[in-house]
Amino acid sequence: MQPGRAFPWWLPAGSVQWRHDSQFFHYLGTFGYPFQLWLGVLWCAMVVGPMATVELGAIAVGVCFLARLPFVWRGLWDALRQPAVIFLGLWCAWGWVLTARSGWTQDALHEMSFQRWAYAFVVLWAVMDNRRLLVVGLAVGFVLAQLAQLGEFAGYRFEIERLVWSHPPAPDPAARISGWWHQPAIGGAMLVACLGLHIGPALFGRGRVRVMAIAASGVTVVALLATGTRGAWVAAAGLVGVVLVLGVVAAMVERTAVRGDARLRDGDGAKMLDRGGVMRQFAVLVGAVAVVGGAIFIVPQTRSRVSLLVTEVRDVLTRDNLDSDMGGRVLAAKAAVDAIAAHPVAGVGPGGFHAHVQRYATEKAITIAPHRLEKLKTAHNTFLHTAATQGLVGAGLLYAGLVCAIWGGLRPRTVHGVPLLRQHLGSYAAAPALALLGMVIAGAFESTPVNASTGALSTVLIALCGWVRAREG
Repeated sequence: MQPGRAFPWWLPAGSVQWRHDSQFFHYLGTFGYPFQLWLGVLWCAMVVGPMATVELGAIAVGVCFLARLPFVWRGLWDALRQPAVIFLGLWCAWGWVLTARSGWTQDALHEMSFQRWAYAFVVLWAVMDNRRLLVVGLAVGFVLAQLAQLGEFAGYRFEIERLVWSHPPAPDPAARISGWWHQPAIGGAMLVACLGLHIGPALFGRGRVRVMAIAASGVTVVALLATGTRGAWVAAAGLVGVVLVLGVVAAMVERTAVRGDARLRDGDGAKMLDRGGVMRQFAVLVGAVAVVGGAIFIVPQTRSRVSLLVTEVRDVLTRDNLDSDMGGRVLAAKAAVDAIAAHPVAGVGPGGFHAHVQRYATEKAITIAPHRLEKLKTAHNTFLHTAATQGLVGAGLLYAGLVCAIWGGLRPRTVHGVPLLRQHLGSYAAAPALALLGMVIAGAFESTPVNASTGALSTVLIALCGWVRAREG
């Protein structure tokens, strides 16, 4: 590293800004900018929709990007040299090496196809100076998704079949309302990311922005409960706790670093860091947990999901019974650990997990219904699945990229410098990073990179978390 230059030193903010602005050097570049911007906003709204809208939105903004390529090409080098993009590019390349090694099997190609959203890194780069509109697009998309859930609830309540979307069979479908997301578990992961969009301003924002963020967070929690996805409930609680601790610690560190500065001595930082301010933040968290916890046990559908979880966990622990949804997840985790131990560097290869878990169940003489075993195409855990199929090398590259994206989104550098983390958390500027953090936490319960919906959303969020980028406004 060159002395006196902050990481990533190969991306000077001034040069990044100049290359971004170079698209306006020609009048045709200026003329085409609004088209790419609004198609990008539209795609951000559609990326949380049904898969057909995700694909169509991607095609539209991709075609516009190609038309503007003669004017935006200088900035692409900066997009491709972002730390997160470098690590994730290496992760993709490693996956394709392993796919070639496996003989280009159909299962491997299917699993690698979820990386097709990677071009979001470049097609959105030219409009990052209007990043706030892209975030608005994401928020609008989630509002529409929650309206789809509300419509499905009405469909069950009033027996209107055309309002009910297609979902996997379930004992109580009314307890697993996920709208246009086919799998309620995936809907839960998507809504954890939605909560991440709003939780920063809800906890640390001010004025009308905070009021709107609190309302949006409350609606999202209700939508989460409606999915009946217990892992997503835990992930959402973890996300709120992490963000709350991050905000308080950031304010403490910043106040210590600039002790005596009137902005923090007399302003928001002081209000947050006095004993009453900290206690108020934790009171908000405790109150929210109490309300949500009470709702879980009062509403029959959510209470039945918790009761079923308790029964299945008790059977796993006391009877070693894996013939249940929870038991299947335990089996998948055990098979993943077995694959990592046997193939720590390269794993069993992309698309090879399903065959491995079937072989593992046979070798260990584990009794489980065929339909449950058939559903275990992933490890239902991002780290375990990635390490099992691409080895610890693949898992390391993936998580290095995710960490760089989250940190870059929380501590971005522009020609205006780096914003104070505490203030950044209280605005929607940090929303993509916190949404991505939510998706990473939800990855403890789902293999998010190998699902079309979560994979597309994650890639767009990473694209919005450039470490060094053009100034906004």
